[in-house]
Formats: sequence, structure tokens, C-alpha cells
Amino acid sequence: MTKIKEQKELINALLDYLIDGNMSKRLIVWIGNDDQRRLFVTSLKQNDALVQRAVIDYDTDRLATQQAWNAIEARLVDNRRSLRRSPIRRWGRVVAIGAAAACIALALVLGIQSPSEPKFDAHLAIVGALPMNDILSIVTNDGIQRNLSEGYINIGNGERAVYRNDTLNYEGVESSGYNSVIVPKGKILNVVLSDGSLVTLNSSSMLSFSLTGREAQLSGEAFCNITHDEERPFVLNSPLGVSLRVLGTIFNVTSYPNEAATTVTLIEGSIELKGDRFSYTLVPSEQINYDHAINKMSVKNVDDHECDAWRRGELIFDDIELEKLIERLHSYYDFEVVYQNEAVKNLRFGLKLPRWDNMKPLLNFLQKTSSLRYTIDEKTIYLTTK
Repeated sequence: MTKIKEQKELINALLDYLIDGNMSKRLIVWIGNDDQRRLFVTSLKQNDALVQRAVIDYDTDRLATQQAWNAIEARLVDNRRSLRRSPIRRWGRVVAIGAAAACIALALVLGIQSPSEPKFDAHLAIVGALPMNDILSIVTNDGIQRNLSEGYINIGNGERAVYRNDTLNYEGVESSGYNSVIVPKGKILNVVLSDGSLVTLNSSSMLSFSLTGREAQLSGEAFCNITHDEERPFVLNSPLGVSLRVLGTIFNVTSYPNEAATTVTLIEGSIELKGDRFSYTLVPSEQINYDHAINKMSVKNVDDHECDAWRRGELIFDDIELEKLIERLHSYYDFEVVYQNEAVKNLRFGLKLPRWDNMKPLLNFLQKTSSLRYTIDEKTIYLTTK
């Protein structure tokens, strides 16, 4: 295959990704296990308007293949050093487009190789570039995203999982590789891993996991009942940089990227938590909260019945600031918020309410029990104080 043809195929693949957010097999193969290629592709939509313009101009015949590629490569080379010094973090990953330039140019000269055995970081790269839509979906070992529907699901290597009654069951699967499940706003999903461990995922959550069942990464919230295995600890990582190591344990973990905090509540067993600057071993009925923004850890005893209230369709919060409450509600409901003064953000609430299908009953309650006042214009909620 000629260099020009390779460039043309990749530009077309990038164009498809920019337009509809779907990664073609061509792009997935090119990314392979290469972190720099992954970072380039996953950051393309948000971080380089000039690259986008070059790709789109190519599609509308305003630029020839070589001109479009030269524009892309030149832009990346110009940014390489500054982006290495000032990486941008999105969903816990370092975004550094410039560092990929030399790698991309070299790949085009030497030829593109298919990926070897799948690795977790490569799978996470593919999943991280996919859109979060309003339908439960799965990303299988081949990197393809599929909507979940009742029945058997091919997960690769000739094996199948089964999805019935809000539960996706991998029990008995023996293949290597990785899958991910994506849970949209307003949904909850049970996942039975191959070792029999049960993970219940809350709204706006994503779980990526080894098909062998003892390694996973969570973005969002999950209630976990992990099968005991003395010889194979279960490791759960957060994109915010916290790692949990367990043998056989029941716990709830919350790690939504927009909240910049990780909270773990232990119900049964033992958990060892590790971060960049801390480590801690939890005992039952303890809850640890680590604030990544200010590097602060706090531990307290809690009623563990309340930590998984979301599984029962309840909202339970103890003395929470309105701004933090709104951050959590973003995981359940599709809305935008406008704070019309700073004071409203600091209003505090204690709640024990059902999680309604829409926010209006909750807002009515908050308005009746405090100085909060709200108005709604389509999907935008305006908040102020009386």
C-alpha cells in the first residue's frame, strides 16, 4: 500500500470519527496498543480545531490528501513541546496530541501493523473515544460498541455472555481479553463477572474489565460483591488514580470524574486503597473520601445501609452542599444548571427521597424546605435564593 493511500484511509477514518463519533476498524487497528496514537485520537474532537478543519477541508475537496496530512502533521509538531509540558486531563487520562506526531509520521513510512494480543490500556483507549448515549451498551473484545438487547451476546473468541432481566452474565467465560459496559443516565445494570463476582452499576457509569474477572476500571458508581479468591486479588482502578485491592468483599465505590473525588464504603471484608499520595485499609462500616482536587482524605463510620440507597431507587444525602448535590444529579438527569448568585451554591440539605423520573418533584421539595428558588426553561434550570 502506498504512503498516500495510507494517509487517505486514515484521514477518512478520522473524518468518520469527527462526524459521528464511531471508530472504524481501520482506526482501531492503527491505534493498536500504542498509547501515543490512542491519546492523539481520543483528544482530537476536543482539542485541535485546526486538525479538524484540515480533515473536513479534505472531505470537501478543498485540500488534496498530502496537503491535508501535511496540515495535520505540521500542527501536531508545532504543539509537541508545549503539550508535553502542559498535559490536559480528561476522564483521568493525559491528553498530549503533540507527542503523537513523530509516531504517526513514522508509522506511515514504515507501514501499519495490526495489534498483538489485546491489552487493557488499548481497550480503554477505544472505549474512551466512544460517545455516552442514552442506551445501555457493551464494547466487546473486538472494540465494537453494541446496544444491549435480551439474549446471547458474542464477546469474542467464540464465547458468549447472556443479558436478561437487567443482568449481563459472564459467569463461566474463560477467554482472555477485555469488555466494557456503558450505563446511561437513569439506568442501572447488574454485571456478573466470569468468577461469579456481582457488580451493580449506577447511572452514568462505565465498567471495563478483564474477561478473567479479577481486574477492572470503574468510572461512576458501583456496588460490588466480589467472590473470594485468596490467590487472585481483585483489583479495581479509578480513572482518578485510586486503586482498590480486595480478596472477597462487599463495598460501594463512587468515582465520577466530574466530582473529582472517590468515596468507598466497606460493608463486609477488607479493602486496601492506594493513591498517588496515600494508602489505607478499610474495615467494615468505614467510609473513606478522597478529594483529588485538594489531596485530602477523610474517614468516618457510616450506616452502610445508606451507601447503596441508589440501588433501591432512593436519594439519601447527609448535609450536602447544593452544588455537590447538583453534580450528583447530573448522573441521573439530563439538564443544565445556571446559578444566579454564589450564595445558592452553598445551601445545604439533608435528603431521604425517592428518585423520581424527572427533577421537578425534587426541586419542589428543596424550594419548600429552604430559601432556594428555581425556574426551568426546557433543559436549563436556573437556581437562586429568595
